[in-house]
Amino acid sequence: MKKLILISALLLFASNGWAYNEMDLGRIKSLVTFKGPYDDETVQQRDARMAWWR
Repeated sequence: MKKLILISALLLFASNGWAYNEMDLGRIKSLVTFKGPYDDETVQQRDARMAWWR
């Protein structure tokens, strides 16, 4: 039981090293908000044409 508590505490302490820094968060946010050359209407039209494929 003591080993389990020790391992849990060490993992909790070490998990802070896995956090994203501010630059990574900015990159992820820019990737999520980027729509590319297609607007929503174009994507919906493409999806309607490809509906038979699903």
